[in-house]
Amino acid sequence: MRFLKIAKGSCGELRTQLYLAKEFELQERGQLGSFLLESVVISKMLQSLISKLTQ
Repeated sequence: MRFLKIAKGSCGELRTQLYLAKEFELQERGQLGSFLLESVVISKMLQSLISKLTQ
């Protein structure tokens, strides 16, 4: 459980860095958008797993 929560936090940190990269135009927008969507999906998957394990 602990490692899943750490992974979810790391995913949130990555999303913050992706938003900054988008803001400062450090990467192509299309590619960043794809990474952002993927990070949201992964975060939801982790949360779902955490929820199922705590039941």
